[in-house]
Amino acid sequence: MTPVRLFLALLASRTSVACRKAMFRVLIIGLGITVQSGLAMADHEHETDQSDIINVIAIEYPPLLGEDLENYGIIFELLSSYANDHFKIRIKPLFLPPARAKQNMTNGHWCLSTYPADSNDIDAYFVRLLDKTIKIGLYRKRRAGNTAPFRWNSLSELGGSSIAILRTNVQSPYIESLMRAGIKPVYVETRHQAFQMLLGDRVDYAQGDNLTLDAMPDISASAVEFSDTVMFETESGFYYRKSCADQVFKAGHAPHLIENQPSDELVQ
Repeated sequence: MTPVRLFLALLASRTSVACRKAMFRVLIIGLGITVQSGLAMADHEHETDQSDIINVIAIEYPPLLGEDLENYGIIFELLSSYANDHFKIRIKPLFLPPARAKQNMTNGHWCLSTYPADSNDIDAYFVRLLDKTIKIGLYRKRRAGNTAPFRWNSLSELGGSSIAILRTNVQSPYIESLMRAGIKPVYVETRHQAFQMLLGDRVDYAQGDNLTLDAMPDISASAVEFSDTVMFETESGFYYRKSCADQVFKAGHAPHLIENQPSDELVQ
């Protein structure tokens, strides 16, 4: 019998007042235990849900990393793809100010990070996510008869133009350098939106990288052109602590263990 039905039955019964009071006390205690048990189970489930998530230390570095960027930026996008194949836990970015990120790394309060580990940290291991570097530049719309190389020596040469850029709440030095050169940033929510604006002649350029078109098969490579001039480039990868490997990686997937395995020739 459910607690509600038991309560109704108790009201309808002809037992004495004292007996009903005693039964009420038992019922209330029982309901309290039930509620507490339910809350404890809910807390346990919440803890279980959180236990398989590990923070990845990161700093705002638009357009590569950012809390407000699409998929948190291309670096985290690549890391998430890698995690699906090799991690046994889920990941989420923890964006910190640079000084705080460095402090966490120095104190060993981390397992995964896109922020560089100290070069003297023998427990840190770098995993390259791509063989080639990520190059940040500009895309322009291809136009008939325009065969001039897409390059510049100074941003001031692009003064008066507009560039579609992924929106971020951080006023980075990069954005400031564009504005000082007289370039108007036009903020968009997604890379796809940036290219739609470019192809629709609503902006002069769209910011992107040398991997952008790989993620957008509906944008024809013959319709746009990537700049010869690169604004900056970086390796794509992340760091992990070898002492955290068992907590993070699927069995046999930790790169530092794979590299240390003897080859078949050595085993024979």
